[in-house]
Amino acid sequence: MAIMTLAASLLSAPKMAGHWLASLGHRQGVQRLRSSLPYSCFRWQRPLLACFLLVIILVVVHVHLRPWRCARETTQFQPALTVQQRELLLDALDEFQTSLRKAHIPFFMYDGTLLGSWRHHGLIPWDEDVDVVVPFVNKNQLRVLLGQRKPGYILHADELRRWKFHSLLAAPVSGKTWSSPYIDITFYNHTGTHVVVKAPGDRTADVLPQGHVFPLTSRPFEGRQLLAPNNTSAVLKMLFDLGYCRVGAYSNLKERIVRKCSEVLCAEIQHRFPFVSRRYVEGGGCKEDLMLNRAVINQVVLNYRDGCGGSGQ
Repeated sequence: MAIMTLAASLLSAPKMAGHWLASLGHRQGVQRLRSSLPYSCFRWQRPLLACFLLVIILVVVHVHLRPWRCARETTQFQPALTVQQRELLLDALDEFQTSLRKAHIPFFMYDGTLLGSWRHHGLIPWDEDVDVVVPFVNKNQLRVLLGQRKPGYILHADELRRWKFHSLLAAPVSGKTWSSPYIDITFYNHTGTHVVVKAPGDRTADVLPQGHVFPLTSRPFEGRQLLAPNNTSAVLKMLFDLGYCRVGAYSNLKERIVRKCSEVLCAEIQHRFPFVSRRYVEGGGCKEDLMLNRAVINQVVLNYRDGCGGSGQ
């Protein structure tokens, strides 16, 4: 694994070096690299390959030690959806859940939606969609079920990207065939020992231990109960750093990059948004309190496989 990671870093180093130099300004970047290299490299007293590899190593080390990808600005964290957009998204979620339950097709929360349930008992305030995963074996059944143009809703099923299910009242996305906000649908395969989550068109997949996912459990989400991996904290720790909150550069409402991404400690914005805190309940279970500035907004008691699931962040 370490060798593969190093190889991947070396292959991507020229591109990252370009970003670095661009961020510093070409002249400043060259001067910094020159000051880091043996003078003999520029006198051609050593093989060109050795100098090139040294440049790559310096860039890789710099990239991994300096969080240059995202800003650390709390002002970037703002509610993403209007009241109407939020209602349209949750209406689509209700229709999706009702339809799949009637057809006995399982699904569970994943990615940002699972994180939202864990941290906020609902949508991440700056999130713009709902992420769910469905068994790959039910893919064609789902296409037929949701593709029958249910009154007021539409399914966009594309083999090259994640499927999308949304209200016909949602706003069209410029240059796209779908509207937003939407339910973002990914598929998973069950190997017997692992759950492999892979979106259509993606080159990589998330491989989760079967015991982290099944049997599914219920978690609160926007006043609803949705299915989730039974060891939610373990799954989330494979996907995120739970101590940090991040707003991405990409907007699902506009399907393009609209800002510079930002990443901060969640503790820095807890006074602005409700967050869940956890405490062990004597006799078993975990009490989750959704709180804002010490005021309790929602309370639930859940049974976790791993006690109270670690950090409340």
